[in-house]
Amino acid sequence: TTTVVIGENVKITKIELIYPQEGALIEGEHIPCIWVRVHTDEGITGLGETYPLREAEQGVIRGRLASMLIGQNPLEIERLWQEMFHGMRVHGWAGAELRAISAIDIALWDIYGKATGQPIYQLLGGKSREKVRTYNTCYDHRYDFNNVENNEAGKLAKELLDSGIQAMKVWPFDGVGYKNRGQFITNSDIEIGLKPVQQIRDAVGDDIEIAMEFHGSVPVEEGHLTAPESPGLGIDLKPELLNAPGIEIETIGNLLHLKPYVIRYRSAVIASFFFVLTTNVVIVVQPKFLKWVFDDLERAVTPGMIVVQPKFLKWVLGDLESAVTSRKVLFYALLILGAALVGGILRFGQRQVIQSAARKMEYHLRNDFFTHLQKLPASYYQDIRTGDLMARATSDMNAIRMVLSMAVSYTSDALIFFVLALVIMLQIDVQLTLLALLPYPILAILIRELGKRVYKHYERIQEGFATMNTKVQENLSGVRVVKAYTLEASEVEEFEVYNQDFVQRNRNRIRLTTFFFPVFRFLPDSALLRSSGSAVSG
Repeated sequence: TTTVVIGENVKITKIELIYPQEGALIEGEHIPCIWVRVHTDEGITGLGETYPLREAEQGVIRGRLASMLIGQNPLEIERLWQEMFHGMRVHGWAGAELRAISAIDIALWDIYGKATGQPIYQLLGGKSREKVRTYNTCYDHRYDFNNVENNEAGKLAKELLDSGIQAMKVWPFDGVGYKNRGQFITNSDIEIGLKPVQQIRDAVGDDIEIAMEFHGSVPVEEGHLTAPESPGLGIDLKPELLNAPGIEIETIGNLLHLKPYVIRYRSAVIASFFFVLTTNVVIVVQPKFLKWVFDDLERAVTPGMIVVQPKFLKWVLGDLESAVTSRKVLFYALLILGAALVGGILRFGQRQVIQSAARKMEYHLRNDFFTHLQKLPASYYQDIRTGDLMARATSDMNAIRMVLSMAVSYTSDALIFFVLALVIMLQIDVQLTLLALLPYPILAILIRELGKRVYKHYERIQEGFATMNTKVQENLSGVRVVKAYTLEASEVEEFEVYNQDFVQRNRNRIRLTTFFFPVFRFLPDSALLRSSGSAVSG
């Protein structure tokens, strides 16, 4: 328990702003900081600081915060913080407003520490370790090593090691990020960005740790390129890598988050699997009877009877002991048509049930998504583009619905059909079955590779869609500015560039799928034709 040495009714009497000495420079640049001193009626003062736009921050402090704080108790830090933060809601919770609040908050804690005779870390819960490892941030801008061809990075690393510092942070990709506006990064950009890192390793080897700062300048779909593709360079930290906070790398495991929605409509899911099973049973009903039909009917069998549903072949064989009349052919044709109709109805029921359930799951998921957005702090929306949110609320939701409907339906359909067909094929001819299955390990590898590439293309498409959405939203919100400065033509031209880029990304995905899918059909079909053709000719 600490004893406060000032009265409980202590009041704030003055907010003083302190500026750097006129002409003072650090590394050849003007000092962007501003200090805030909070005075009390009992003589204790607290000091806080903020940067880098002191003109904006001083306007917030003088214009809004000072009048809110004068006469208040400086020891009620949490209440004052809440009042300042809430008071800025009309103007926004980020930028100069939040930096000004931070400076005041630091000063209030300084007062509390002086009043209690305790260091601030003790008031915040005490220390958890005796010492903390430090690293050197390569400030200012001449140390970002953008477009530097000499060995400055290696030279600096040696100086840091000589002074006892064993870790350094660089940001060599900022120039690329600003040049490309965070939209993309090329392999040559990566090579240039990693050059200072290579210089450091050449100069001091692994004696110093390297942290890499990106300042959110790398686009999401390219974020995986930077550090993983730097083998042997030993990049230890990658703070603020991506320019879209809150987005996680998607994995199959993330589908488990959909479990509550699936459980809610488990009856529909079970019914869909029933339709899948019965549909495939109708399609694959003892095809071995076809051999008996061909042997028994010989040339009397019309070509159309080859596609007869196997379930009805027993009836066909019994009647074909007598002469094959037109009436019987019509009867068998109607049976075949009826079987096809039953299969079609079952297939329709399968898709209707699962797609209807998926639509309802999407509805509940969309509501939960909107509710979640309303609960996020306002600061979240300062860092994420509106277009990204729009893309997630539209195309991403549609993709989830497709996973819950078509993907689940097709996957279960394929698995059940494969099992049933495999049993029938093994009963007919084991050797022919093995030959037909021979290409499938190759197909598995191709499908895995296709999945990786399609995912990357889909991410690029989503990013392009989000960029277009952001552009539209910005123009709608700022339509008066666009008209006032006659920017219509340039905005339309820029949107057309984004639009063509979006179209090209879709075309790239289509080219990829149109190449792979015929290959998937060609490999097993060619193996089957070759083996069956050899058997027939033999």
